Amino acid sequence: MNLDGALLPATCSDLDRTHTGKIVPNAYLLYFSAGVFVFFFALFALLRTKNILAVDGGIRCFELYRRPAFYFDVNNHLLQPAHVWAWTRAAAVLGYKAAGPLQFYSLVQLMNCFAGAACLAILFGLLYSVVPSWRLALAATIGYGFTKAFLVQATNANETPMGLFWSFLALLFAALCFRIKSNWPVLVSASLFALAMATYQTMILLFPAAIVLIWTSRSAKTYEDCGQPKRKILAIAPQLRAFAMFAATGLIVTAGIFGYAYWTMHINGTLAMIKAFFTHEDAKVYFGVTGGKALNLPVGLIRNVFPVARDFSGIHNLLSGPASTVVPFLVTLVVFAAFLTSCSFYVWKQRQRMTPRVRSAFIAAALGLLFTAVPLAIWSPNYEKFWLQPLACLAFLIALSLHVMSFENRRIALASRIAAGILLAGILSNSVWAVRDHARENLDLRESQRMADVIGNSSLVVGGWDATALLYGSVWAPEGGYLDFTEDAAFHGRRATDNLRAAVTNTQNSGGHVYFVGILDLSPYQWDDFLGSKRCGIPYSDLDAYRNNSSVISTFSSGASRISLYRFNPPSRQ
Repeated sequence: MNLDGALLPATCSDLDRTHTGKIVPNAYLLYFSAGVFVFFFALFALLRTKNILAVDGGIRCFELYRRPAFYFDVNNHLLQPAHVWAWTRAAAVLGYKAAGPLQFYSLVQLMNCFAGAACLAILFGLLYSVVPSWRLALAATIGYGFTKAFLVQATNANETPMGLFWSFLALLFAALCFRIKSNWPVLVSASLFALAMATYQTMILLFPAAIVLIWTSRSAKTYEDCGQPKRKILAIAPQLRAFAMFAATGLIVTAGIFGYAYWTMHINGTLAMIKAFFTHEDAKVYFGVTGGKALNLPVGLIRNVFPVARDFSGIHNLLSGPASTVVPFLVTLVVFAAFLTSCSFYVWKQRQRMTPRVRSAFIAAALGLLFTAVPLAIWSPNYEKFWLQPLACLAFLIALSLHVMSFENRRIALASRIAAGILLAGILSNSVWAVRDHARENLDLRESQRMADVIGNSSLVVGGWDATALLYGSVWAPEGGYLDFTEDAAFHGRRATDNLRAAVTNTQNSGGHVYFVGILDLSPYQWDDFLGSKRCGIPYSDLDAYRNNSSVISTFSSGASRISLYRFNPPSRQ
């Protein structure tokens, strides 16, 4: 069977049949997409997690609860406070005001539920406009929506879903260029990508896919005007014009957003702003290309799609772990790799028979996958936030592949559907932990409140990335009452020791007590794994003065372990 009749660029006749009384394809697309949005928004709202620390950054919204004012964050998520501020203000206008920090957190979760559902509605719309099967488009959308990476983000309160939403919306406007000859969708797409980058910086990396769509739409050989004959466009001028407008608009809007933000931060001068734009204080800890990161890429892929190896702490520990963990992971890896290999083989086999629309979609999705995978290769291959866009591109590629494979013989077409169904069932099993995290009481939150009762006010708590300590610092600690030593070390290296010393001195001078939690009881080996020479470069001995003059006053559960709360007793005060 020939693929040429699969789906062609929309013509005016496709868009102008409302007078007949029939439901046109555009109406179907709108209704289906709206249904996808409503279903997933309700689902995500019902599954809002109580596991606040399931993702990195979920607790950052509490800072806005402490100081409810419009402000900008660091480069990585510059506009996230603005989104939270606008969302909570809109809720207040509608009569809902959070009575406490946890109610505020739940309200921010709803914002991400909205963003996640909107992303899936856009993805479905894009798929359905290329693949002439609502079942296939819906299955791919559901599969992406239930991946571990997406599901955990859409039910939490961190900054990534809004950035993902703006990037998907930008891609949608780029796709509209196939239907709209004017260049205004190009301008909107570029502006939305600038907004996406300002919300979460890596979200800009989907822009090559948009460029492919814009370039292809402007280089189409035939267009059909209503009531007029077809005409050929052979010149490259429309493509270059659209590309120049996209690039110029993106640069101008980006400069405007970041420039204004830096100005409010008292970063003045063009050179100072450019330097601030390219500054990432934690780059020395995470940035780099290593063999270990390359080996971890397939591990990160499987872990962020399926509910396997959730407590991952390295390939060696994974493979030497219990069979109940190793076997499901290896089986899933082999089956998924075989499935992707088969898809690639048949796509290559059918490459000459694809329609221009399907071929362009393949190129856009493949280029999007390549660019959005860069942070995984150079920063962290297991970071679920970085997997959101690559997995969307992969879902698109799989849907296109299954569409192509449906034109093979019946045996291959049936086998592809069965394999895809098995993988989809595995992805849907992520709902088990999602329901559990929604229903189960957050014991770390309860322990953090107990810690607050022990510590009281007018104190400084120095902690790290233990769940109980982080929740205490975000929810219960007074303003300036918590110092995240691990984060400070990741940003500033050994200078964190000087910052700690200054904070301790200020607290003592004001008559307060200094506490350490989850830091002083680290062994030299545990310390060196991140805080020491391997990453941050802080010698274990830098905190000897605090270890030698501190005593345990209580212990708390934090995840699966226990941490000790130390009170610092300086020699001069003993």
